[in-house]
Amino acid sequence: MSASHLIDCYARSFIQVAINQGYDLQTILEYSGVPVGTPADQHKQSFNFTELLMLSRQVKSLLKNQFCELTTTGGRPGFIELMLDLALSAPNLEQALNKAFRFYSVLSPNIQFTLVEEGELVAVQQEIADSSSEFCHFLSEWWTLVMWSIASWLIGEKIDCIRFEFAHAPQISEHEYALALGVPCQFFQPKARFVFRKEYLHKPVIKEAGKVDEFLFSACRFGEIPGTSEPIKLRLANFLRAYFMDHKEFPLMEYAAKQCELNSHTLRRRLSEEGASFNQIKEDVRRVVALNLLADNSKSICEISIEAGFSDTSSFSRAMKNWTGFYPSEYRSRSIEKAPARQSETEH
Repeated sequence: MSASHLIDCYARSFIQVAINQGYDLQTILEYSGVPVGTPADQHKQSFNFTELLMLSRQVKSLLKNQFCELTTTGGRPGFIELMLDLALSAPNLEQALNKAFRFYSVLSPNIQFTLVEEGELVAVQQEIADSSSEFCHFLSEWWTLVMWSIASWLIGEKIDCIRFEFAHAPQISEHEYALALGVPCQFFQPKARFVFRKEYLHKPVIKEAGKVDEFLFSACRFGEIPGTSEPIKLRLANFLRAYFMDHKEFPLMEYAAKQCELNSHTLRRRLSEEGASFNQIKEDVRRVVALNLLADNSKSICEISIEAGFSDTSSFSRAMKNWTGFYPSEYRSRSIEKAPARQSETEH
């Protein structure tokens, strides 16, 4: 359930971006405070999450560009702060994101974000004007995660994504992406985006204007990769999702507790302190898996009910009605009616 491989991948990208802009390894080391090996050693060098954040901040500061000079326009220092100040004036997340994206489109036209509604789901979708850079994939993934972090910060809670989609090939194994991010990740898709339940859009913006700097410079907020410093309920959810994707069933609580480096009694107590329970988290994971499977129109309702771990379609239908207010076929029909045309994977 470690995000270490993805952290290493991003850290090395930041280092290489600075090198490509003419900075040597010693300068990067002195400026960021992060030990940086020789080019020959970097492919096997490991970084922790704090070091990744230090490299992110300091390379951007070194280059005086939030996009690390990977786009032809935009990314000047200060534009993120202005965007957040504007977003904080909105009453709810939907209006906050739309304000932020309009502002973003003016100051950074090379990277665009839009809200796309698809039935009971919504996606924050990204488009990069120039995808020719060797670091385009890194830029796309990093700023998708940053936008997820920003949206979660605005409402004061982590947005529970249904899935991530990226237009390129995975930089590490798809399984490791799922372990790091806690939800399925699909590649070779038309656009980079993260998908979540539409109900989040109506949640109120709760952050205060004076807290922008705190967010931007907090080592556990800006650009955070979930799975590295999570409450125990989120660590457990990440593990259960990955386990379920591999085994199509949930492990016993004793086994899950061991993976979280706890005993079952301590895990139960910690979850209770965070207002959660083992069964509730299993139910949440099953819901996310089921909703993601319903997006695949090639699968029948019967196949999905089995893959989501239900004994029969009747049980699945009752669960879907309870989760969304719709039976599986109704939910799928509503999503298809409102979804934009999508390219097939074979077209890539």
